[in-house]
Amino acid sequence: MAQSLEEKRAKQRAAKRAWWAANPEQARARRRATYARNRERELARMKAYRTRHAEERRQYNKTYRAEHLKTIAIQQAAYHEANKAQRNATSRAYHAEHLDTIKARKREYRQAHHEALRIKHRVYSELHKEQLNTRRREKYRERRQEILDQNRAYSQAHREEVRAYHRAYSHANPESIRAMRARRRARKAAAPRNDLTRKEWERIKAHYHFACIYCGAKPKQLTMDHITPLVQGGSHTLHNVVPACRSCNSKKNVHPPPKAIQPLLLVGD
Repeated sequence: MAQSLEEKRAKQRAAKRAWWAANPEQARARRRATYARNRERELARMKAYRTRHAEERRQYNKTYRAEHLKTIAIQQAAYHEANKAQRNATSRAYHAEHLDTIKARKREYRQAHHEALRIKHRVYSELHKEQLNTRRREKYRERRQEILDQNRAYSQAHREEVRAYHRAYSHANPESIRAMRARRRARKAAAPRNDLTRKEWERIKAHYHFACIYCGAKPKQLTMDHITPLVQGGSHTLHNVVPACRSCNSKKNVHPPPKAIQPLLLVGD
């Protein structure tokens, strides 16, 4: 019985698939050659197909991603890890070529989502505080001279603006400025530990009812007194600092405390 046209075509397709399976390298070479000869026509055909079936393709992609989310994530992670150098080079090249466009796009996004981004950054900073501080310190150590030069150049170019900003900040945040200066003095004295924060200083004052630990006075401004002075190897840390009025702090100077103080009983974390 004579084969129908459809049966002949089915046999031809099966034979073609078998040949492609048996000769993959030749098949790929043939595909590439065909594509190179008809590149413009193929691109136009693909573009026309995507335009005609845009909604179908979006729906299909959405459904496929929802059903294979974990598999796609694993594949993407593996690809990114295997092609990290190539992807980084491509990304840098793209950013260099489209720098103005990228900056404008980011600026527009920040302006449109200002409040949401502010909340997101605050939450992230609180959750990853130690990690971020470590990263900042490492970055500063690696680029210390470059950062100092940049800051110096900016300060010289915007001298009046910088002075006005510092005056306003110092007036609005006196405790922060005093804490910063205290850390700077401890750093210059090469203190073994230099990790007292402004919040910890507020906790210390509250623990002693905002009074001088030596005379009991309650001045408007208490000073930080180091039980073991910095010049004698003391640390600028929670368990070596007590509140003192300016007079008692000056009298004590680098001498032992005039009254017994037990550091181990100080407020801790």
